[in-house]
Amino acid sequence: MYESSIPANRVPSFFETIFSYPDALRVRGSIILTILPNVLSVTLFATAVAVANDRLSSRIGLPNTLVGSFSVVLGLLLVFRSNTAHDSFKEGRRVWSQLKTAVRNITRIVWLGVPAKTPEEIQEKAQMIRYLVAYVVATKHYLRGENGIDYEDLEDLIPEEFRRHYLETLVPSSTPTHTPWILFRINRYVFRQRQANNIDPQTGNILNTTLANMHDSFTNLERILLTPIPLAYRVHLKQSLYLYCFLLPFTLIDLHYLMIPLVTAVAFMLFGIDGIGREIENPFGYDLNDLPLDRICEDLREEIEYVINTYPPGDMPASSG
Repeated sequence: MYESSIPANRVPSFFETIFSYPDALRVRGSIILTILPNVLSVTLFATAVAVANDRLSSRIGLPNTLVGSFSVVLGLLLVFRSNTAHDSFKEGRRVWSQLKTAVRNITRIVWLGVPAKTPEEIQEKAQMIRYLVAYVVATKHYLRGENGIDYEDLEDLIPEEFRRHYLETLVPSSTPTHTPWILFRINRYVFRQRQANNIDPQTGNILNTTLANMHDSFTNLERILLTPIPLAYRVHLKQSLYLYCFLLPFTLIDLHYLMIPLVTAVAFMLFGIDGIGREIENPFGYDLNDLPLDRICEDLREEIEYVINTYPPGDMPASSG
């Protein structure tokens, strides 16, 4: 489509906006398919009510004033549901930004500030920096419920020695995450450099604080993952939605068969709000509405590889010419 030629990081022009695919007609990235069973069930019920009212001799309607009372309560429930889900999404993005910032700061300090005189020391320092990215990538897999270390985006970040140790001491299929193992090796590197007087106490304290912030970020992401909206609230909201949508046809019975599409439209809007909340309260998956974790990790990997391959270790960038 025409919109595919518009880079994601550029605001489209007026011409491009006019001829792009309208958001109102999108299915991919929406929650239409998710809420379709709910909307269809309400539509079928409204159709049954319309047919019964047409064939029965007596009117089966309810007062219109009944809708107003239910609308206020249902509106409050949906607002709370939507705000809670959006807060989780927004906080998840904020914590991931903090995690990226910590990796960038440690990379800068270690690569340019820790001396490395031999090829072995340079290799060790490069591996330490790659462990930082491995920590971020491992966090991504953990948030997605993917255990073990057998992933393509971890192959170049974790050495074979680490893999052997992991397989010998742990069972990959039952281990939820291996990030503490990775963080332990980073801390051990910093500790050895402090013992060798390669970094001063102030720099060592900065590194330890930043590493602690990385661990805090992991804990915060874990909290977002393991703290969905309470089950009782989710069940009550769903029951309230169905109750409202099942009562609505009786209050619109004077419209006869015209009330069927109206009830369908109301059900689409109400169940859609609930569906969006369920979609974004856990923003760590693969859906289009989730955070772009794969892109975040890949960008971070490219950044550190650029640093390793461009700047001399333990020195300022070499001047051209």
